[in-house]
Amino acid sequence: MTLPTTPDALAEAPCVLIERGLFYRPNNRGYTGILREAGRFTHDDAAAVVDHCAGSVIMMLATEAPDYSPACWHETQVKDLLGLLRREREARAAAEAAHDTAAAENARLWADVEALKGALKVFAGMDATDPPEGVPLNEWLPAVTGARVAIRTALARAATAGEGRSDG
Repeated sequence: MTLPTTPDALAEAPCVLIERGLFYRPNNRGYTGILREAGRFTHDDAAAVVDHCAGSVIMMLATEAPDYSPACWHETQVKDLLGLLRREREARAAAEAAHDTAAAENARLWADVEALKGALKVFAGMDATDPPEGVPLNEWLPAVTGARVAIRTALARAATAGEGRSDG
């Protein structure tokens, strides 16, 4: 870690306080052996506590403090590490589920694109202004335009989804 290089930076850097081998909790409400649960104090506030407690309290930059204080029980460390591992596994499972959902959405979009391409083939050989026999022009033009717009929209959505594949 990089230590603050100016007096102002030092004054702004968060500090932790250690007494009897344990970190002070936020707002001086008890002690903890786990750095993540420790209170953060300004340099001036921490120095005032150290001065008031006549040497029984140690001040340390939070960035330089160990994850577990010297007096933290081994059982507390193990419980905390197991909790971190559980949260990591839950986050990984959630990320995998989100990835699976995104992959399924991507596959669905590509299936839609393929279906729309098949629908476009019907229109491919036809002139938009020359409808098939028996189909009024006022129905034919919106159908052709709608199909083309739907295909372009589906292609654009599929190109930006999942793997970002672009086709056509």
